[in-house]
Amino acid sequence: MVSFGSKLRQLRTVAGLSVEQLAQKSGLTAASINGYERGSIVPTLVSWSRIAKALDVPLSVFEGCKLPHHNRSRISLLLAISGAVMAFCVLWFKVDSVEDLWLVRSVNIVIGILFAAAFVFDRLGRSFASSFRARIRMAIMTLCIFTITVGCLELWCETIVQARWAVSPKFITKNRITITRAGLYDYARDCGSFPSEKQGLGALINDPGMGGWKGPYVTHNEIVDSWGNQLRFNVVGNRVEVWSVGPDGRDGTDDDIR
Repeated sequence: MVSFGSKLRQLRTVAGLSVEQLAQKSGLTAASINGYERGSIVPTLVSWSRIAKALDVPLSVFEGCKLPHHNRSRISLLLAISGAVMAFCVLWFKVDSVEDLWLVRSVNIVIGILFAAAFVFDRLGRSFASSFRARIRMAIMTLCIFTITVGCLELWCETIVQARWAVSPKFITKNRITITRAGLYDYARDCGSFPSEKQGLGALINDPGMGGWKGPYVTHNEIVDSWGNQLRFNVVGNRVEVWSVGPDGRDGTDDDIR
């Protein structure tokens, strides 16, 4: 692969220009031109454009030229290391709340951007791609790197969250029993008595025509257990008992939840 400096020197010689003449025509300094040819300075896209215009050649003549690795390689390495450090921190971060989860997901996106940027700087530091196809190809590869990085981190995050936040059906049912019991007491306070057996728990959601009703006291989901069975209740004096018939759907068996 021909280096950018060698290609530039070749084109300048063919054009019959000295370093000073090319510098004057391109609006750059002679020191910059010398640096580009020796490979001690990494040219910018603006410099490429000015040099190509001064030499009266299309920008595409520099396509595939090898560039010095100096600054861009260091930037690429720095970005990659930063992304790796942040990824390591994310993998060990303890997600205990929704706010923590959103923070981790935001950091995942930043990490994806860092790795994608590291790839772009590395490619720019190796060769100059001016053709439309080459730019599309690099854009697709950059997008793939970003997507794969963020996707892997999100998968890990989701796995950890599922492991830490997984709630058993029994726990959910017990929570609904507590909510329904509280709704029954609120109903009795407002209406003067608990719902009758005929009215059922539906009286907590829809007004049964009782004076003082201020519901709904619960939602439809809160009066059913994790297996789709409606909760049962029994009034004993001034107290009310609420339970679930459990996974088997039969009342009075060992899997009832109270």
